[in-house]
Amino acid sequence: MLFGDSTLALREWMRTNGIALDAERNEPEDHFGTLLLLAAWLCETEQDALFAQLLAWHLLPWSGRFLSVFVDHAAHPFYQALGQLAQATLAQWQENLPIAWRKKPSIVNPSPRRYPARFYFVASQPITRTYRFCI
Repeated sequence: MLFGDSTLALREWMRTNGIALDAERNEPEDHFGTLLLLAAWLCETEQDALFAQLLAWHLLPWSGRFLSVFVDHAAHPFYQALGQLAQATLAQWQENLPIAWRKKPSIVNPSPRRYPARFYFVASQPITRTYRFCI
């Protein structure tokens, strides 16, 4: 469901942690590609606890089903392979996740950040960095 409870929960989590998306974006905050870019940014800025929360609370609970449908209905082998790569990546991240991914705490109590959290994604800028694995 678009802009349902999960989107609102993600929006609140981002606000609580000082994360803002570029205001000119047309996609919802919980767009799969946006969440992967946010995960990469959290890794790059060494915010491992927030990375784990993003995966456990906002990506893993629904991405398995999403990617299964995506791969099954891919109209081109490129997209099928892309979906399979995402499945393998998320499976590896899930295997090493330090927190349960189906449970959310009733109160989010973020730890102090070492960096001011600002995440801006502009589609016209290519990603040129290599991101390290956070977990």
